[in-house]
Amino acid sequence: MYSPKKRRNFQARFTLNLAEKKIDFEFKPRKQILAKEIGICPLDGGKILESDKQYVCQNHRVQRDQSGHWQESGCPFKVFKTMLGTKITMADMQAMLNQGQTEVKEFTGKKHQLFRARLIFDENQGRTTFRFEN
Repeated sequence: MYSPKKRRNFQARFTLNLAEKKIDFEFKPRKQILAKEIGICPLDGGKILESDKQYVCQNHRVQRDQSGHWQESGCPFKVFKTMLGTKITMADMQAMLNQGQTEVKEFTGKKHQLFRARLIFDENQGRTTFRFEN
């Protein structure tokens, strides 16, 4: 099936809801992803958890609002495991949590140009940024 709102395909079974006299979708249950604790959040002291695609503070929340858009709340600490074509390893995250930055890494920019920088979490902006070396 195709969802025009999200512009992607999905799989579901039709079910007949006789009580409400309507047809519903029945989706397969999502896989339970076990998150592993890897450190302490430098922003709020919560646990930093490793999931399949990111490292995130346990106090970071994401919910859909009534219009279907994703809304983030709570602690903003979140680092994706792949950024600009470069894998962010567990060792990189440990360095960021303990020393505030990673070692110099090589990233691929928008025009496919390579650049070297350290990855840091900017507390003022609430997001991951780059620190360029001279």
